[in-house]
Amino acid sequence: MERRDEPIPIALGPVVCDSLIVEERTRNLSLINCFTTKRVREFRANDVRFTVVALLSDGEGDIPMTVCIERLDTVETIYLFSHTFTFRDRMQEVRFVLRVENCEFPVPGIYEIRLLADDEPVANQRIRVEPSEATT
Repeated sequence: MERRDEPIPIALGPVVCDSLIVEERTRNLSLINCFTTKRVREFRANDVRFTVVALLSDGEGDIPMTVCIERLDTVETIYLFSHTFTFRDRMQEVRFVLRVENCEFPVPGIYEIRLLADDEPVANQRIRVEPSEATT
């Protein structure tokens, strides 16, 4: 891998939540129902939705940012998303917000959500995925 001249960003996060509200006037973020355990109705279903949020700073130039979700028991990648962000200067704070949809969790267990900048890890969050309680 070729070494890049520009610095990669530092991340605050990621935080995993059900949804996000951006206040219209101030543009402040409100994270709704942040979690480290996600309960799903059935496995192999792709109707699980959540949001990954991170604040990035100290980056410079065009930097590909990637979210990778892996099963920790097999290190299998179950979800991958990449997008290039432009950092005008190192003082710029960039909000990374990704609405994850169509992510299929194959089995109960612990999964790691990794945020990479130019293929370099900058942050991670582990979540436990469990079956939801049966309702009677």
